[in-house]
Amino acid sequence: MNARLLAAAALLLFLAACASVQPLQSSADTAKIDGDEKRVWTDARDADAVIKNSDQIYADAAATRYLQGVMDRLYPEFRGAITVHILKATSLNAFALPNGSVYFHLGLLARLDNEAQLATVLGHEAAHFVNKHGYKERESAKSMSAFAAVVPGIGDLIGASSIYGYSRDLEREADELGFQRLVKAGYDPREAPKTFEILAADVKSEGIEEPFFFSTHPRLIEREETLQSMAAARPKGGRIGRPEFLAVTGKLRIAALESDLSMNHYKGVLLVLGDKRRLKEYPPEAQYYLGEAYRQRGDKGDEALMEKSYLAAASSAPRFAPAQRALGVYYMKKKDYRHAQQYLAGYLRLAPNAPDSGYVRQYYNDMRKGSGK
Repeated sequence: MNARLLAAAALLLFLAACASVQPLQSSADTAKIDGDEKRVWTDARDADAVIKNSDQIYADAAATRYLQGVMDRLYPEFRGAITVHILKATSLNAFALPNGSVYFHLGLLARLDNEAQLATVLGHEAAHFVNKHGYKERESAKSMSAFAAVVPGIGDLIGASSIYGYSRDLEREADELGFQRLVKAGYDPREAPKTFEILAADVKSEGIEEPFFFSTHPRLIEREETLQSMAAARPKGGRIGRPEFLAVTGKLRIAALESDLSMNHYKGVLLVLGDKRRLKEYPPEAQYYLGEAYRQRGDKGDEALMEKSYLAAASSAPRFAPAQRALGVYYMKKKDYRHAQQYLAGYLRLAPNAPDSGYVRQYYNDMRKGSGK
């Protein structure tokens, strides 16, 4: 039997195994997990412990409760079995472990516009749990290893196919169930494809070739078109939840901006805050982060845009110390010492005990001596 026939045989065996794995019907079914599947759950709990102990959980009780509430609305019969957590990571990712732990990355959450889009992602990830895709993935890997040991190169052959990891079929299955739950919970189905429009723009802006959330998913355009087709077949209208989403995630979205800029990921910040409509949804100090993004990019004309953004932040959020410092340092470098003193004095007044206050005070005093004031 040649390698291709063995690959086909492996596929048939895997599909047969998957067919015997029945989806969960409610949280009560989790008590019936045993055998190999129970070992997969044990591994998932170990992963939970590692994540918790590595200080990667974003500790915002209100935001976490909000996400959990959306999940419970989508899957009410699994209340208590599916738990949602927020990770500090700024990448565009979300994932579900086989034991019902769903992790939503800070970066992905910050890019969404409303609760319906949030529900689109949560509905998809929970579908992986309900349909036991994590267990099926483990069984797939075991089948690959067995056949790879028999015929050299067979592992690569199957690994390159859609069977390795969450196959396209499993991802489509999760999209379909997630969409059904979205509609049943009363959300506007038209927001589902918009979720992928937003993320596709971010992926393009950042030049990301293998975005985590889509690394084993069908291509973005394919998924967007599929969801558009499903949405078109449904009546218009439903819950969007924009004000609620923006109110709960305000602090979180600022934290995502800070994390992005700390890693020099200015492109995503410019994509978000460069949109005047979205900029208005942020607290007034967001103008400072827009200025920082222009500073990091450093293209022609960015210096003027940076200064304008800093000034807007200092004017609209006069008690936000970082904008005062940024302007003070900028004008000091431009040798505009009058304005530099003005803003550095403002910074020291607002943040007298900041870690860098000693250095800033020294700069300020040196300029005063030099100017005779």
